[in-house]
Amino acid sequence: MNIDTSIEQTLKKAEDLRVQRRNRIRLIYITCWSALLVGICAKFYGNMLFEGNFTYIFYLFGLAFLLLAPILYPFIRPEQISNNLKEQVVVPIILKQFPDLLYKSTRFIQKPEFLRSGLYPNSDRYKGEDFFIGHSNNVTYKFSQVCAENVREKSNANGSSTLHISSVFKGIFMIADFKRDISSETYVYSYRGKGLFSGYSKVELGYRDFDKRFNVYSNNEADAHSILTKRMMQHILDLREELGKSIYISFKDSKAYIAIRSSSNFFDIDSSSEINVDQIKRILQEIELIISISDRLELGT
Repeated sequence: MNIDTSIEQTLKKAEDLRVQRRNRIRLIYITCWSALLVGICAKFYGNMLFEGNFTYIFYLFGLAFLLLAPILYPFIRPEQISNNLKEQVVVPIILKQFPDLLYKSTRFIQKPEFLRSGLYPNSDRYKGEDFFIGHSNNVTYKFSQVCAENVREKSNANGSSTLHISSVFKGIFMIADFKRDISSETYVYSYRGKGLFSGYSKVELGYRDFDKRFNVYSNNEADAHSILTKRMMQHILDLREELGKSIYISFKDSKAYIAIRSSSNFFDIDSSSEINVDQIKRILQEIELIISISDRLELGT
């Protein structure tokens, strides 16, 4: 993928900005910890050195630390810095490389649409970000990052309780038009799925490589065979290999729902290391691969 000169200049400015922020963070940490240290010294040695006079001034340094830390932390935490870099650097580059994409940073695939896919059960918490919408070969698609979690309260032996958070899904969730008039439901699962699809038939498609890596469930075996041709199965295998992540797909209501599970955010920059062309290339390649899914699965034919 080509990265033009203007993008390289943007990256240079972004790296300068990252270094400046890093230096400011260091200064803030040094200031806060120095204030705390002075406050501690005042606690133990103030009376001896100053005979009780002016020690309150040193206590103010300790108080300053307690006040500054929670105020400044939201602005210097790594997630906030990564988000700022994403908004100021990554998104403009993405839109320059893919001008036909519409992007909204705070929007995401809504929970009813996520549940309509049938790929996952309901969850207690649901959030997302980085909403994209595009169009290719008569197919409209949209995708975003999504995080769905369950929260359970567990009782401990001592009578107290703790909250246990378990992941339902985290990764990219995509919805694309499927130009087939079907009334059936077919699900492609990277693993397991037996409990979720207990009311459906497990379909063996006769393609050994695919059958080893995916479980297929459907309420119409003939439709499942019609949809999952050997060509499409190979495309799904290729996508799984290129992404290096688990893929889950459902075909229903003339739409294809595609879930790509990932433990990390796809489009975030690692603010702890140098911002360079390789980081941007990785993000652009991920997006290029995601927006190619509708074409590669031939959803418009």
